[in-house]
Amino acid sequence: MAKRIIIAEDYDVIRKMIVDYINDKHPKIETEAFESCEEAFERMKNRNINGELPDLVLTNYMNRGRLNGLQFTEKIRRELSKDVLIYVMSGNGVEKEALEAGANGYVTKPFDLAALDFLVRRLQPTQ
Repeated sequence: MAKRIIIAEDYDVIRKMIVDYINDKHPKIETEAFESCEEAFERMKNRNINGELPDLVLTNYMNRGRLNGLQFTEKIRRELSKDVLIYVMSGNGVEKEALEAGANGYVTKPFDLAALDFLVRRLQPTQ
């Protein structure tokens, strides 16, 4: 089964950059990107009916929807899974808050694409 990544990022340019980079460097990994955490959560909830949660969630901390990245993380942990890898992306230095919300880690923005590549490669078996 293909590995899957859900991306919740409200800035179109950043969202597109992340998706394009992953699709280019890791074509076997399925990506789904959403403008809001609410949309991403609904997609995850609907796919969870078939046991199809993503392997990795990347979420922006300051998402402009009703849920920010920390609330999204807490909602995933509370309602869907304790096991999905979740990384919060932000330039606001909220690493402690992200970890307290249940995230596995934090990616500082602006980020080097090598950091993103490192996270994605963790999903693939070593050859």
